[in-house]
Amino acid sequence: MADDAQSSLGAAIIRLLVEHGIDTFFGIPGTHNLELYRGLAEAGDRARHVLVRHEQAAGYAADAYARAAGRPACVIVTSGPGLANVLVGAGNAYADRVPMLVLSPGPERDAAGTEDGWLHYTKDQHGMAQAVFERSVRAETPEGALTAVEDFVLRWRTGESSLPLHLEVPADLLGLPVATRAPVRAVAAAAPRVPAVAPDSEVERLGAVLDGTSTVGLVVGREARAASSAIGTFARSRRVLVVETGEAKGVVPAGVPGYLGATAEFPEAAQEVFACDVVIVVGSELRRADVAVPSADTARFVIRVGRSYGERFSNLVPDVALDVDPGDLLARLSADQPVGAADESALAATAAAIRDRVSEAAPAYVRRTIELLREVVADGPLVVGDSSQVCYFGVAPLLDGLPAGSYLNSFGFSTLGYCVPGAVGAALGRPDRPVLGVTGDGALLFSIADILTAVEQRLPIVVLVVDNTGYGEIRDEMVAAGIAPLGVQFGIPDLAAVVRGLGADYVRVAPGELEGVPARIREGWRADGPTVIHITSDVLEGAR
Repeated sequence: MADDAQSSLGAAIIRLLVEHGIDTFFGIPGTHNLELYRGLAEAGDRARHVLVRHEQAAGYAADAYARAAGRPACVIVTSGPGLANVLVGAGNAYADRVPMLVLSPGPERDAAGTEDGWLHYTKDQHGMAQAVFERSVRAETPEGALTAVEDFVLRWRTGESSLPLHLEVPADLLGLPVATRAPVRAVAAAAPRVPAVAPDSEVERLGAVLDGTSTVGLVVGREARAASSAIGTFARSRRVLVVETGEAKGVVPAGVPGYLGATAEFPEAAQEVFACDVVIVVGSELRRADVAVPSADTARFVIRVGRSYGERFSNLVPDVALDVDPGDLLARLSADQPVGAADESALAATAAAIRDRVSEAAPAYVRRTIELLREVVADGPLVVGDSSQVCYFGVAPLLDGLPAGSYLNSFGFSTLGYCVPGAVGAALGRPDRPVLGVTGDGALLFSIADILTAVEQRLPIVVLVVDNTGYGEIRDEMVAAGIAPLGVQFGIPDLAAVVRGLGADYVRVAPGELEGVPARIREGWRADGPTVIHITSDVLEGAR
């Protein structure tokens, strides 16, 4: 650097992010991104760099960090293959509306769009990213790069956007000296968007609709977390059948008689809700991956409450759409509504029967796993899942008692390999909470190398591997379709050697040792690094 008043552009980008409160960076250094690492080195203990073993894992870790901490992290990759690898993590964040900033170098300014075979050459790197991120910005000037960083922070803080952004800076631009730049006042003073309050006339109109109906269904999405108490009151006073999406697990308070669970993706539960005379959708975009939405004419009257984000998923056209505070609206719709014990009893019986059917749809080994995990729910863990049977047949619909925001997974994208790097990100984002990863053997092998990341970060995460010797769900689907199973049956010959070789503790649960699993999980949370607990489906099924 020329003097104290100047820095390289790469270092200035990092400094600006840190000044705006983004202090955690997941990534892998490479030839083209070294100036960004200069910035990390200069930031010292004001910035934390977490070395991952694959850029895809960096995306998952940043995704889980943002969900757990409530603020975004930054991912640093190199050009070409580095950016290509992180696109799966970015696609996951886009599907579930999770903010993250990905920084990458791009082709030098005189090489962009040419066929000169530049190192890490990609036909159209910027276009590749543009197809996955909310936006991919290629900055052709230092001012453009710094402005893009401030724009990302401003959009996140005000709630204008919570989607992933990519910033590409030409490699020859990153090392240019630039004057350091203080945080822009508009960004520093940015305040979160405050939802509007529904006008009295609208509340009266909807109240009349509800008063004139016999059955009410409620779909609760993750953006309704702040309305949890009002949802509970409304569901009891209006005698409502309620489902949560997977992301909203824990939003509905305990004791609601019509609660069907976080089972919105199960047709049995969703059909009951959408068969009601009135359906209220709160804080959900009604993605098909979240809710088994039937035909539009199933429900007689549909009300959507919460931001539409441009109707990103328009799977059910509402009769009324309100961008208002859902907690305030539901509280006012509950006012002066009597709660009848007889009605509650009948509603609870209906809900219990539906939940029993959902439970019976899960394989026996999954149900047994959930029985074991119920014993540690009171410890308040963050549970990080994967696209595994034990999660979508077990944790999501059957593991009750988790506070809102405590279940992290790849919901819309449903990618394999989220659990291990997600657990790393969650533990770094909320070091005050124990972290339990739950995954299958197939999903584990997608990102097992990042057990080493947890070792290096000395994170006491516990990863429970429920092993059904392959891709169990796909195997079942092949059999159901009359296809001879192919490519779905495998095993992990020596998981103990792999895990211990990476420096983590390994526990294999033998027959007769299942009752000790909750204690082993709690022991892992007190350790100085990660623990992998391995249970096979035959052991779980043999317990019954």
